[in-house]
This record gives sequence, structure tokens and C-alpha cells, in this order.
Amino acid sequence: MYRNTTNDSGTSTALGSWQNTTTYDDASAVAGTTYHYWVRASSDNTGANISAFSTGDAGFRALPPGTVTIPTNVQATDGAFSDKVQITWSGTSGNWFRVFRSTSNNSSRATALGNWQTGMTFDDSTVPQGTTFWYFVRAAADNAGANTSAFSTGDSGFRTFGGPTVTVPANVQATDGTFTDKVRVTWTGTSGNWFRVYRNTTNDSGTSTALGSWQNTTTYDDASAVAGTTYHYWVRAASDNTGANISAFSTGDTGFRATSGPVVTVPASVQASDGTFTDKVQVTWTGTAGNWFRVYRNTTNDSGTATALGSWQNTTTYDDASAVAGTTYHYWVRAASDNSGANISAFSTGDTGFRATSGQW
Repeated sequence: MYRNTTNDSGTSTALGSWQNTTTYDDASAVAGTTYHYWVRASSDNTGANISAFSTGDAGFRALPPGTVTIPTNVQATDGAFSDKVQITWSGTSGNWFRVFRSTSNNSSRATALGNWQTGMTFDDSTVPQGTTFWYFVRAAADNAGANTSAFSTGDSGFRTFGGPTVTVPANVQATDGTFTDKVRVTWTGTSGNWFRVYRNTTNDSGTSTALGSWQNTTTYDDASAVAGTTYHYWVRAASDNTGANISAFSTGDTGFRATSGPVVTVPASVQASDGTFTDKVQVTWTGTAGNWFRVYRNTTNDSGTATALGSWQNTTTYDDASAVAGTTYHYWVRAASDNSGANISAFSTGDTGFRATSGQW
């Protein structure tokens, strides 16, 4: 018989002596520890002509009655109730449990709540509204706390103000050059929540700046945005207009305020000719009057690595005379508010095209 604490027969340890019976009692196993076991055969009691390892199997020795183990999977509700925080956990059947609470993730400063109990759910109805607490659970052998275990891993939770549950806002949208006097940010959120918009020039919500005040509507006009600058926007929710029980940041979206002039929109209906000409690929599209346009090209369907062709232009046709005959290219178009590429739009949907070889048609 061979044993290991991992499923690796190569580093396993031999138990007992060679025997001619097919049962072995491993009395040296530590209670509660799972072991992997294998068996090898030989032609005599010295281990001659030893066989390969058998297929293994895992087994363990039961814990004695009253064994205390540290509770696991502690979960505290985050604003699910207006009258309590509910704590749940997993633990060994027969143990007794007690919940502890702290204002920080530090069990050494935690205060015991309630009494020792056999159930694995506890409602903390003494928690103040709007304060986040950390919860820990300990186990014991009886209702007096005998053989108390170490603290479990903690989890944070809070009770809402007698109103709706706070949820992370969704569907955040910031306008891309739609207005010359602002960026408009819209989102969806739980009715009764209050919201605040955050902004940054980089995609980092952690260093973003809060805009305006807490509001219970789902539209915000950022009139302080600098024209032509692209910003990242996020929204957070809270249970009241002071920002209590604040949520995590929403998923962000970028937006910008247009410079004076026409609204910039993403070009549409991009068409590249397929062998119509032997001296070029002709690209056409539709776009907003007053916008300027530029064509981009790649040999793969990847606009992110596409090369700009020509200069910004205010017409909606471009002849790519640099296309190599017989090579298929992917083409995209972007729009801007002037011939320097200000307030540049996203890439259009692409289209493929190619220049015919001489005499192809």
C-alpha cells in the first residue's frame, strides 16, 4: 500500500509490509485529511518483481464527534435589506457558531453579536443605516464557546436606508460631438437611487473626478467639458442625496464636446469597388454635410492597425491609386469637424475592394 496527500504515486510513501491479503487499515491517517492510495504487487514478501502502481483512489478518516472547524464562505448582504444585514456561512454540522462585527477588515477588533447558535444564518438588525461593516464567524464545540475556532475570512455588508436597493448603474452613454456646448451622459439605474457622474481624461475610474451633485435623474449635461477633448465617464449610485451606501463604478463610456461647427457623425454606406477599375479602387460613402472625411486601408479586417490614405476632404469619394492590382483591401472612413481631424469619429463599418489587373475585364 502507498499513500500521498497529492495525486502523485511517484512521490507516495509505502505503508506497512508486503502482505498476501487484499485489505489494509491505515491507522496512521490524520482525521479530516484526504489521502490518495495505490497498491503494487510483487512475487514474494521482499518485493521482488514489483508491479506498476494500481489506479489510485482517495479516502479520509472521519473527524471525531465535536470536532471544531473554521467556518467558510461567509457572505454579508450589501443593501439587500433596509432593516438588517443578513450573514450566512458554511460550517461543520454539530458545531456552534457566533458572528462578530467590525468597522474594518480586522477580526481582532471585532465585537461579538448575539449568542452561540447551530444555524448558519444571522440577521444583524442592530447595524446603523449607511455604515459598512465587516463580519466574521467563529465555531465552537458547544453553546458556551468551548474549543473556539479561529476567525473566518471576513465579508463586508451594509443596511440600506428604508428605500430601494442600491445597484450599479448600467448602459452609460456619453455623446460623441453631438453638442458644441456640452457632453450629455445618460444611464439606467434602479428607481429611487441617487446618481453621480465621474469624469477622467484617462480610462481610470479610481482617479476620476465627481461632477455636479447627487441627483435622482438619469441624464447629466457636462458643460465644463473642453471642446475637442475626449473624456471617460462613469456613474455611481447611492441610497440618498448624501451618497450613502455608494455603489461601485459603472462600466465607462467615452464622449466629447464638438468644436463650433457641424455635428460629427460616423460615416455610413462605405463601398469599395471590386475590380471595376484597373488603375484604382474607388471608395464612396455617406456622411453629415460639413464634416471632413479620411479613408483608411488595411490588408486585414482590422481598423485598429489601418493606414490613413490621403488628407482630410469634404467630399465623399476617394480614388485609391496606390492599391496594388489583384490585392484585396479593407477600407474604412472616419469623419471630423475640420480639415485637421478635430473631434474625429469612430471608424465606419468597413468594405473590401480591389483593383483589377490589366485586361481582367
